[in-house]
Amino acid sequence: LFRSGRQGSSSTIDVYANVPKVSLSINGTPLGSKTPDEIKKLTWTVLLRDGDNYIDAKAIVNGKTIADHVVVHFAATDAITGFSPGNTLYVNVGAGTQYTDHEKDIWVDDQPYQKGSYGYTGGTPGMLNIKSLITNTDDTPLFYTYQNGIKQYRADMPQGNYEIGLCFVEPDRIKAGERVFNVDINQSRAISNLDLAAVAGSGVAVKKKFIVKVTGDRGITISFIPVKGSPVLSGLSINTL
Repeated sequence: LFRSGRQGSSSTIDVYANVPKVSLSINGTPLGSKTPDEIKKLTWTVLLRDGDNYIDAKAIVNGKTIADHVVVHFAATDAITGFSPGNTLYVNVGAGTQYTDHEKDIWVDDQPYQKGSYGYTGGTPGMLNIKSLITNTDDTPLFYTYQNGIKQYRADMPQGNYEIGLCFVEPDRIKAGERVFNVDINQSRAISNLDLAAVAGSGVAVKKKFIVKVTGDRGITISFIPVKGSPVLSGLSINTL
């Protein structure tokens, strides 16, 4: 497994189990035991070291030890302060964890906008019901989180040409016309009257790509303008051309 994140930032390790109690250790260091919640999930907040991390989960049932083991390779990075040719940014919008897609690209955790970096303004993180069916994608987990009511997404990039990818999904079972919004990129209309329920239906991944030329120090500002209901965004990619 692969993850990436800012140096010194915390990560979450989730374990799903149908046993009374599970203990976790990372790189030989015990992190204690926890009891599964109502959906049989246990979560530890940890600091992963740069490189390989050896994670062991154990439980004892009727005197018998049940164990699972996984190696997570963590690529520690400094906070993103800018972009240069050849860089690619993938953001798991609405999520506090990274995601590695089927092509081994790492989507970093989301954050509020910071000058000299990237992030969202406005809205609140949302999550689909884990039982919801996501179709039209090989990367279902990416679409389980989203930023609801997002106003803008900004990335402070140097001048150059970029391919911008936007990932959407209608998270609610609503009728066509109940959630409609426009999308502008650097004050130019990119999408008019996007109605996810009408074009795809609930739980269907929708991806859009655009080529943008950045001049001067303006960077990239993606604005989400509501027509009716709240705009949503599940993922963002920026590739240098």
